[in-house]
Amino acid sequence: MAALVLSPKDWLYGVFLLSAVVVFGNGIHYLLFRLLRRQQGEKPQRSLGIQKYLAWPARGVFLTIGSRIILPLVPRIPAPVLDRVEQPVECLLVLLVGWLAIGGVYVFQAVTLSRFDTTVADNLRARSVHIQNAVLPPAAHWHCGAS
Repeated sequence: MAALVLSPKDWLYGVFLLSAVVVFGNGIHYLLFRLLRRQQGEKPQRSLGIQKYLAWPARGVFLTIGSRIILPLVPRIPAPVLDRVEQPVECLLVLLVGWLAIGGVYVFQAVTLSRFDTTVADNLRARSVHIQNAVLPPAAHWHCGAS
């Protein structure tokens, strides 16, 4: 394996790029979820769980994608070292997208269940939908490999 010898200037540039990823990734996440929160605030009777189920996985996805884009731009990193660093980042991205997909299932379930009220007198359809939606989260965990 090639020795990784970088000058202080190269280290500073690399740290600057990774810091830029953190700042821009968190900024995009903040703006996106601020808009979603504002849109959801118009309907206070419904909580969709977007903040609860999607905030952390989305932040991780933004930061991982940013890191994946920035890594090749760091100067004088030998190709074998870059490959060894990129592979765990790509694996992390796959895991975070799976976490985001599971959160999407929970949000879908919250949206679906909010449309069917079980407190009304004739609630057979609503109870049927609630029972059917009880299967979604375990199926999503099984399909994505979570336990």
